[in-house]
Amino acid sequence: MRRMVTLMAALAFLSACNGGQSEPADGSTAPADGMATTAEPTTAPRVCQSPPPAEIEAPSLISMTLRPNPVAPGIRATLQVGDAGLPSGAFVGLDVIWQCWDGSRWIDTYQLVRAVDPFVAQAIRLEPGVTTTIASLGVPVPVTAEILIPDVPPGIYRISEEARGIPGHLIVEVVEG
Repeated sequence: MRRMVTLMAALAFLSACNGGQSEPADGSTAPADGMATTAEPTTAPRVCQSPPPAEIEAPSLISMTLRPNPVAPGIRATLQVGDAGLPSGAFVGLDVIWQCWDGSRWIDTYQLVRAVDPFVAQAIRLEPGVTTTIASLGVPVPVTAEILIPDVPPGIYRISEEARGIPGHLIVEVVEG
């Protein structure tokens, strides 16, 4: 009985030291005030294909531009997100999602962290079943920021953004550098 009480006290202490948050089985943590993206588990390797014309021409609820576009892999480009049509006080986050077409739907492949002092533009590969977390700052990020284009083969990709529950996207053409 004494061992059981000692074990329970130790578990309570460890839980308190961890801020009361449990860690997912994959070892990642997601703070309550942060943004988390989890790539869907898959057994097959990701194969990006050309999306159908309807996907390329689909309207976006958020106005977005990328300069330059087309882009080469590994370059830094300027992403601008328009606020027209968004609710007052809508924040633009630190990250956007890079997606490719898998033959039936857009899948998340990278999380692009915008360059906003002191953050540098990064492309974080999303691995199946792994959660990637970008901490929420609680302040609006400038609508124009530099992003790093991932090292991907030439093709048609999509950048996905969400502001206050309103989804938006931008088609990006990657060409050989």
